[in-house]
Amino acid sequence: MDIQNRFVGFCATTVEDEREILVKPADLATTLLLFDDYILESCKLLEFPQLVSIFGFDSVLELVKSRSIRIKCDANLIVVFGETNELVRKGNTLKYDFSYLRAANHEEYVSSCLHDIPASSTLSPKQRIKLKQAIAVRIDKAAGMPPEVDSPELKAIRNFLAEAGSNVPNVKRACALELKERHGIDIKPEAFSLVISRQEGDVLQAVTNIEELLRLDKGQVHDVIKYGLLRMSGINERFGVMERYTALSGLNNIDLPIFEGRYEFLASQADVNRDTDRLNRILQIKDFPDLSTLANEGRLKLDKILEIRETRECKEFREWLRRIDRSTDEEIRDQIESLRSSIGNFLGRTSGKLLRILVSNGVGFVPLVGPAVGVAASVVDSFVVEKLFPVSGPISFINKSLPSAFQLENRRRKPDLKMSRSTPDAE
Repeated sequence: MDIQNRFVGFCATTVEDEREILVKPADLATTLLLFDDYILESCKLLEFPQLVSIFGFDSVLELVKSRSIRIKCDANLIVVFGETNELVRKGNTLKYDFSYLRAANHEEYVSSCLHDIPASSTLSPKQRIKLKQAIAVRIDKAAGMPPEVDSPELKAIRNFLAEAGSNVPNVKRACALELKERHGIDIKPEAFSLVISRQEGDVLQAVTNIEELLRLDKGQVHDVIKYGLLRMSGINERFGVMERYTALSGLNNIDLPIFEGRYEFLASQADVNRDTDRLNRILQIKDFPDLSTLANEGRLKLDKILEIRETRECKEFREWLRRIDRSTDEEIRDQIESLRSSIGNFLGRTSGKLLRILVSNGVGFVPLVGPAVGVAASVVDSFVVEKLFPVSGPISFINKSLPSAFQLENRRRKPDLKMSRSTPDAE
């Protein structure tokens, strides 16, 4: 099982202080085009009504029924116990009690999520029932099983606690990012002191000079370190999920500077943003709109994406895409638009095949040559043309298949929809 061909991750982002989600159709389309298998991490199944509003019921039902799609729906979460204001009041700041929470009953949790999928103007009660039934079949039930001691998720948490307690440089880097994001303070990690020690159980204790150095209050300092540690634990958790599914996952570009040494290499190898950048590069070379623009204008066709992603040409395109980094845009453009590619693509279409038959059999109408030779020529043609002008899988995908997934004419821009949570060479 090749990790490069599998992806586990979300197709939505949280908004409004994480009380709502917003589906990102361009991210979904990118994942479907770039990977053979997709483990879709869901936020209480709230993505699906939005997807129906964007792509239509039939296309979303086809997506859910696809054998290459699984749905990960669970309540697993790394948390730190204790409310900051209360800890300040009790004089008990800079102590962080970590825990791994999960739903007590995964089946009941999924059932409640299915029950909460609402009917709408784009999802009738009958369609809602069909969609819920299809989703239930694709749910990964193993995600709700109690984690074993050696499970990837628990190993990831233990690794995080060990790293934080040994004061690897990643801890201060994470806190420096939090200082910049929360307070606009741009400071290098070596400019402040921070020592983390592991206490009994899964408790981490911090000692720092951030309060005096940067004139922040105790609650602010507590939260900076808390969310820095949670940032680190979240990244480790992503690696645990990747190990669980033998799949790549999305990493936030902001988080990547936290890593160093082997972690930096691992993060770079696991970063699917490189594949996305390569795809966007091809779209730009071909003068296609980017997928976000197409999605905002309602010009992505999910049913067609589901069709072309299963083709041989798409699979060859994915392999080719990973080998283009050393090629210039001009070299790639020449390859895509070469005469051989153009002829191969043309002769692969119905009109091209008809032309081949007419030309070769036309020999039969030449005096003194006769129809027998014309038939023989058509046999030779089927060999010579395929050898001289073979249709390149990746190039055919770029020139023919990929444009078929776009609407040729702009449609009315689709409104943003939100759902609230209940709490190298191609050959």
